[in-house]
Amino acid sequence: MPTPIPVGPAGLLRRLAALLYDTLLLFAVLMAVTALYLLVLQLLLGDAVLAPGHVAAQGPVYQLILVASMVSFLGYFWRRGRTLGMQAWRLRLVNLSGGPVTWKQVLIRFGGAVVGALCLGIGYLSMLWHPERRCWHDRWSHTAVVLLPKPERGRNKRSMHTSKQQNGDSSA
Repeated sequence: MPTPIPVGPAGLLRRLAALLYDTLLLFAVLMAVTALYLLVLQLLLGDAVLAPGHVAAQGPVYQLILVASMVSFLGYFWRRGRTLGMQAWRLRLVNLSGGPVTWKQVLIRFGGAVVGALCLGIGYLSMLWHPERRCWHDRWSHTAVVLLPKPERGRNKRSMHTSKQQNGDSSA
């Protein structure tokens, strides 16, 4: 299926809605990664890992695993142009140089998004006064989030039902 031609840059509210969807999915991924991490720790160290008062999911190794999981999850979708939240809100991530988003751009974009969020969201809000409506992480990674057109609607169910009856199909 050909890629639809973008309508223009994506707006802030639509991007934040997609971010909310993706954040919920990311929490689920991080919970699964944490469960797997605890399972491996229990297999290696025994039941002491789950003892009361002992916090097993902590430390730099665990944090590195979580960050790697987030970058991998987002990178997988960004390299294909759309996260699941972006699909729901008809958004697409494009490489301004053409072609797919690279892993280098994924890393810059992820780091830039974290910096923009830590600066009280100014990195995201900066799109409101940028002429191309791009956030810090878009500019730093040479990418843009664009709005896709609404999909063309096919025949509705009622017209399909009517045409099946006219053709003598009784399974409708």
